[in-house]
Amino acid sequence: MIYNNYTPWSDLVAKLLRGEDNELNEKELSSCVENLTHGDKKELQQALREVEEIMNNEYVFSVYEETCSKYKQGMIKQLCLRDLDDLYFEEKALTKEEKNILSVNFLYHAIIRGADICEAHRDVVERAYEEKDINYLFVQWQELIAEPQITRLKEVIHNMLGTTSEKTNNQPQRDNRPEKQLKDYPEMFGIDLCCEITGYKKNTIYKLTAKNEIPFFRPGNNGRKLVFRREELVQWMTAQQQETTQEFINSMDELLIARK
Repeated sequence: MIYNNYTPWSDLVAKLLRGEDNELNEKELSSCVENLTHGDKKELQQALREVEEIMNNEYVFSVYEETCSKYKQGMIKQLCLRDLDDLYFEEKALTKEEKNILSVNFLYHAIIRGADICEAHRDVVERAYEEKDINYLFVQWQELIAEPQITRLKEVIHNMLGTTSEKTNNQPQRDNRPEKQLKDYPEMFGIDLCCEITGYKKNTIYKLTAKNEIPFFRPGNNGRKLVFRREELVQWMTAQQQETTQEFINSMDELLIARK
C-alpha cells in the first residue's frame, strides 16, 4: 500500500498492529511518514498526537473473551449469562463505532504474521490460541508487535521533527505554503479527513453519524467503516452555517422585542 497525504494515520497504525507492515525497514517507514506529512513540522507534531489518540481510543481489549477464558480456566466459578450477553453486545456496538476489538483471533494472527519467533515460542502461541487464552496472547502482542512497532513509528516521526526544525530555520518560506482548499480533498474519504474539514473531534462525528445528523455511508465491503462524500459534507456544513446565522438573527429579534 502506498501511503499519501489522503491516507488516514489509522490505516498505517492498523497495518503495523496487525503485523502486516512489520517487514517495512526504517527507510521505507520514513518514506511513508514523509508522504503522509510532507515533512512539515506541524503535521509531524499532529501525527504524534494522532498516533497516541488512535492507540488510546480505537483499540479495545475484549473483556467478553477474557471473561470466557477465565471461566474456562476455572478462575471464575459462576458466570451470569445475562452479564456475558451484555459484554458481547457492548463489543458489537463498539465495532459499529469503528473500534478495533483486540480479540483472540486479532492478537493471534498479528503475532503469527508479524513476530519473529522461534518454533518453540510459536508452539506456545498456537496452544494459547487453541485454548483461547486471550491474556497470554495480549501480553505477547504488546511485547512483540504493539510496543516495538508504535515505538518505531514514533522514533521515525521524532527523527524527522529534529531534521525539520533545522530546515524550518533555514527555509522560513515553507511556512508560507498555501492552505489546502476543499477542492484538494478526494471526493470520498474517511473520518480523519472529515474531522480535518469540519474541525470536529472524532467523538463528535461518531455522535452525529449515530443520530444520522451528518451525511455519510458505509461501503458494502466494510460495514464498519464510515465514508463521507466531499460535496455532501460541504452542503451540510453550509446548511449548518446558515442555521447558526438564522439562530443569531432570531435571538437578536427576541432581544429587541423584549426591550420595547
